[in-house]
This record gives sequence, C-alpha cells and structure tokens, in this order.
Amino acid sequence: MDLSATTMISVPVEAVYRYVSDPANDVNWRTGVTESGLSTDPPLAHGSEGYVKAGGKVARWKVTAIAPGVSVDWELTEGPYGGSGGYRFEDVDGNTRFTLVANVEPRGFLRLLGPLFARIGRRQNQADVEALKDLLES
Repeated sequence: MDLSATTMISVPVEAVYRYVSDPANDVNWRTGVTESGLSTDPPLAHGSEGYVKAGGKVARWKVTAIAPGVSVDWELTEGPYGGSGGYRFEDVDGNTRFTLVANVEPRGFLRLLGPLFARIGRRQNQADVEALKDLLES
C-alpha cells in the first residue's frame, strides 16, 4: 500500500539531502523512532544497510539505488513490514519538494488492520515530512 507523503521545504536540495541521507537524523523528524543508523560504513551508498527502532520493534533496510541530491531507494529486509520506499528531492526555485516514498505491507497480525493501517500510515508520514520541514526551516 502506498503511504507516500510530500512537502515543500524552503531550503536548497543539497541541505535537505545531506540531512536526510544521514539515517541517525531520523530520530529528529520521524515519529516514534528511538534509534536509527547505518549498519555498514558511511556514507550512504548503493548497498548500504541500516536499521530503525520504533515502537519496540526493529526494521532493517538496504539501499537499492541512489542518485545523490535526487533520490534514494531502499527495500525493507527485516521487521514488521515488508516493501520498499525512498526519498525524492526536487529543486523548485531554490527550494526542495521532498517526497517520502513508502510502499509497504504490514506483516503478521497488522495485516488484519488493512485500510486502517493505510490511513494511519499516510497521515503519520505526512506529519513526519512536515516535521522535517519545520526542523530544517528553523
């Protein structure tokens, strides 16, 4: 299910990309994230692996494609959700259109929540990209 979210950030693409491409920063803008980082050596690159801890659960991911300042694609390799996603960065008159792409499917009992999970997930991801906007613009 598509849980993607987009916002405009009044900061140049390079700065948004630099901040977002450090997974340790997720704790500052992703709701419920208590720890996040790379499991492989920095910087973020094709094949990099990382993790995110949220709600007492750990999800692991791997970068499948990267174009610095343009896009990062990842796939979930372990955890309560399966799927893929990434980030998109688009220059719009010196500002950044930032999109959090999330195509995920819950596993286990979470699958039973279906449409409710989708509605909550979309709303949460939109709140997260707005939190990123507020953080970077302050």
